[in-house]
Amino acid sequence: MKQFDTLYARNSNNTINAWSISVEPLENMKALIHIVEGQLEGKETNTTRAVNKGKNIGKMNETTAYEQACKEAQSRWEKKKKQGYKSLKDLNIDVENYKEEKPGDILTINNAIEVSLPLNRTDANNLSKPMKAQPYFKDDGSVRIKFPCYGQSKLNGFRVMARWEKVKENVGTLLETEVEKVVFRSKEGLRYDILEHIEKEFTKEMFSTINIKGEQIEIVFDGEMYIPNEILSEISSAVRKRNNKTEKLKFYIFDIAISEVNQKNRLQFLDEFRTLLINNSCKNILTVNSIKINSNEEAQEFTDTCIKQGYEGAIFRDINAEYQFGKRPQTMVKLKRFQDKEFKIVDVVGGDNSPELGVFICVQEQGLKFKVTPEGSQDIKKEYLSNKTKYIGKKLTVRFFERTKDNLPFHAVGTTVRDYE
Repeated sequence: MKQFDTLYARNSNNTINAWSISVEPLENMKALIHIVEGQLEGKETNTTRAVNKGKNIGKMNETTAYEQACKEAQSRWEKKKKQGYKSLKDLNIDVENYKEEKPGDILTINNAIEVSLPLNRTDANNLSKPMKAQPYFKDDGSVRIKFPCYGQSKLNGFRVMARWEKVKENVGTLLETEVEKVVFRSKEGLRYDILEHIEKEFTKEMFSTINIKGEQIEIVFDGEMYIPNEILSEISSAVRKRNNKTEKLKFYIFDIAISEVNQKNRLQFLDEFRTLLINNSCKNILTVNSIKINSNEEAQEFTDTCIKQGYEGAIFRDINAEYQFGKRPQTMVKLKRFQDKEFKIVDVVGGDNSPELGVFICVQEQGLKFKVTPEGSQDIKKEYLSNKTKYIGKKLTVRFFERTKDNLPFHAVGTTVRDYE
């Protein structure tokens, strides 16, 4: 049995979620992946999936079913870490100190986790992660946000946080030094250091302010690297590796990531900051405008206006809500309009993480193939795969929000298999 370290993270209500994954070898080199998840000291949910065959059979990089299961488990575990989950080792908790734990003990390992786990979700650098948006509509069709609220255009850019940090430059050379400067990091904490044209417009003074208690606090700017009318994949490439579009990137700030300050005051700070940017003649740092939205009707109209102006949709923010680091609260929601189009199914394959569940392979107008995850229960997805010949050749209604540079539907979901015969 291969057991990975249990991981822990706080939920939006400050309870602690525990997540663990293990791989059990079976006969004939087959394996089971076990996932256990639940609230600390609460009810647990157990999920088991069989892995019956490896990959790349007959090739140099061939794997057995057990080896493949271990790879998948490792990938899932690392993904949880990127989401801000921490192991006992990350929290500097030595399990040996709690082996003699008895019922009624005050100093328990769960108490140690409660005390040591950060209140905010953090990345591998122990820096707080950005807040994420919920869908505008709940599953029952009701609206999630409370009115009045603030509305902003939703940019289809590359999310980054900007902080003033001490970092090492020219690492591994005789010129290695430690400097203070603005640092741009991804949601997972990866640093992007090729954005000098934006860095030079920031000053140290921009990253501190005084709160209502008279205390000096550090500012973290939450925003996106963005090029108007450019697709996300091209923007992402320009951020990650210098190319002919990197200099076109601009940093659009839509929020201030600080605690104990409500949305209204954070956006007021952004208004004042906008004036500072203008006075400093900053060309590559901008702020996203906010307007007051009083009803669902106004929200829908605002979203349509944003889309007509070339944006992805709209973001709506609760006026009184505080910033929720690394969480997806009910107080920030996104509204987008999707496209529906039919494409021919040319194959059905197993999913990367769940090989027993069917994923459609469709072909678009220029003959390029792309994967589409179908809606529906696990039983329905298993049916698609086990009876694939029944579906190959039919049309699939695909829902997506945009296309890639190769004209492939992006974030595609299959909603209905059409049978016109």
